[in-house]
Amino acid sequence: MENKPKKQKSSAQRAKLVRFSGMGVQMICVIGLFVWAGTELDRRSPDFAPWWTVGGSLFGVFAALYLIIKEVQKIKY
Repeated sequence: MENKPKKQKSSAQRAKLVRFSGMGVQMICVIGLFVWAGTELDRRSPDFAPWWTVGGSLFGVFAALYLIIKEVQKIKY
């Protein structure tokens, strides 16, 4: 009977771990999407400086952090 609480606690910890690792993948995808969009806009613009890529990457980082913070606030400890 003592093993059941340990097993339940272990499965809850695994669920949190999976959720956090999913957040990392989500962060990489969001940043990658904005960097890709920035490079595409830089490729199409006649300007020589990569301002769209820089702006897209910064916006992607802030957007990913915003999404991560919102997800972490939903988790009950």
